[in-house]
Amino acid sequence: MVILWYIKKLIIHGILHLNGYDHENIKDEKKMTEKQNYILNKIKY
Repeated sequence: MVILWYIKKLIIHGILHLNGYDHENIKDEKKMTEKQNYILNKIKY
């Protein structure tokens, strides 16, 4: 189950990068992490 969660997280992370999200500084990292966690919670990882 942990592997499935991690695969979903990696896919979402990649899609966010493709949509312009980045984590080169703390502000951007926080924004991207919040969006990633929001999506993970919506799909009930």
